[in-house]
Amino acid sequence: MDFLNKAISQVADLFRSMTPGARITAGLLLGLLVVSLVWLVGQKGSGPDDYLLGGQQFSSGEVNAMEQAFGKAGLDGYTLEGNRIRVPRGQRAAFMGAIADAGALPSDFGAALRKTLAEGGPFITTREREERLKVALQEELALWIRSMPGIEKAAVAYDVKKTGGLKNETLATASVSVKAVGNIPLDESRVRGIGHMVASAISELKPENVVVTDLVSGQSHRLSGDGVGGDNSLFELRKKYEEDFSRLVKNALGYVPGAQIAINVELDTEARRQVKTLEFDKVNSATVHSEETTQDESRDTAGPGGVPGARSNTSASANTGQTVSTTPGNSSTLAKSSASQTIAPGGMQSTSEHLGLQPKRVTASISVPKSYFVRLWRERNGIDESQKVDENQVAAIETARIQEMRQLIAGLLPVSDPQDPMKPGTIMAFDDFPPAELPEPSVATGVLAWLGSYWSTLGMVFLGMFALLMLRSTVRGAAASVAEPDTSTALPATIPFPTASEPDKEEAAKDKEAKKPAARILKRREPGVSLKDELTELIREDPDGAAAILRSWIGSAG
Repeated sequence: MDFLNKAISQVADLFRSMTPGARITAGLLLGLLVVSLVWLVGQKGSGPDDYLLGGQQFSSGEVNAMEQAFGKAGLDGYTLEGNRIRVPRGQRAAFMGAIADAGALPSDFGAALRKTLAEGGPFITTREREERLKVALQEELALWIRSMPGIEKAAVAYDVKKTGGLKNETLATASVSVKAVGNIPLDESRVRGIGHMVASAISELKPENVVVTDLVSGQSHRLSGDGVGGDNSLFELRKKYEEDFSRLVKNALGYVPGAQIAINVELDTEARRQVKTLEFDKVNSATVHSEETTQDESRDTAGPGGVPGARSNTSASANTGQTVSTTPGNSSTLAKSSASQTIAPGGMQSTSEHLGLQPKRVTASISVPKSYFVRLWRERNGIDESQKVDENQVAAIETARIQEMRQLIAGLLPVSDPQDPMKPGTIMAFDDFPPAELPEPSVATGVLAWLGSYWSTLGMVFLGMFALLMLRSTVRGAAASVAEPDTSTALPATIPFPTASEPDKEEAAKDKEAKKPAARILKRREPGVSLKDELTELIREDPDGAAAILRSWIGSAG
């Protein structure tokens, strides 16, 4: 404590000894130094290191609305990091209040529907209520789509109308416009998911009446009844099969780093075919019904008779009687029989149905980097990279490994060549060159980058050091001016004093040297104080010092 008290006392004495101008300059420099230190210490605490709403990601429309709210409220200092907003930690409440006052808070699920139901009064018509609910549902569906990962913008528009007529059917159509983050086209699975979600939210809407438009590629995808998206369903189905087979092959060859895989699928374009086959078996035939009929038939024929010769045709013989022969005739019996039999043929009847749009031929083109085989050869033989590569041994390993890969993927792909079932495609090795090394940044580049990040902090440090140097020079100047008496202003050189002899001069010089360590520090004469009063006060306080000064003056005057 004694040291502290002495230091405070010395500083106070030094400050009292300064001129008014020096005091003002020292006070300004000290204040600047304090402000600089406070700014440096508080820079991190007040920097943009806090995310709005816990780091929630916003859509581009929500970010634009928030920036407009910040501009109206006069708030600055925030930064955009992708779809998130960082604000100064101490001003988070102000930023939240600004977006809340402007109504720019992100919408929550169901907010649009709740708002529509709350605003609808008892005096609106049924038609108006339906239109309001329709708009609210469109906004809600767009919010659902924007909440999906990788989706930046989304808009939904749908319409429902009745066709009229005897059937009085209802027709519903929907159009969905979607933009992915980073200008990446939508994949087919994402299109199907969005289309089915929209179709499920509207009762009258069928999936085939939903059109999803990719705002990045400009392509429109229409869902079909089987869930296949796209204007060309065959193309989309082929793409889906290729993706599935490619994923299988990549998983199987995951141990090969740098392998390039391409799958080609040929589809059976016949949609559907039904075949019925009937095969007969005579040996295994069975008699279902058998019938046999027998019938006897008898016949009788007359014998010969009458007078032999020609009979006369005279009148005399007109009434002549005839003699009838009594010789017996012939009799016969005929037997008839018939049989019928119903036989059920043996055999088998089968019906086969062929569903088309299936992979008819699948081939794979696989490229493996040669560095993989070289590294495998080195590991097997324990050879480091400094030794030369044996091309023959590497080629043998390459042939064996390619054959193993061909056998591996043959079980994953449909048989492409009936003559060679183990030939799923082409597998070859390619020369891979090491990527060019990026040049390391130079020292000058690093220094410039560092200065670009911390130039404000360095500026404040240099400013504080400059303030300290100025304060030090000011204090030294004030101390020097106090330590050295200003005789020109204290006493004029024109004051008449009696001349002194040579011995008196020598004596005065000796007295001056003797009294020099104990010489009194003369203060500057204050305005309005006469020289006589100052000399009187000097003699009263230090007679010996005053005498020494007078002797020096007398000696200099002589």
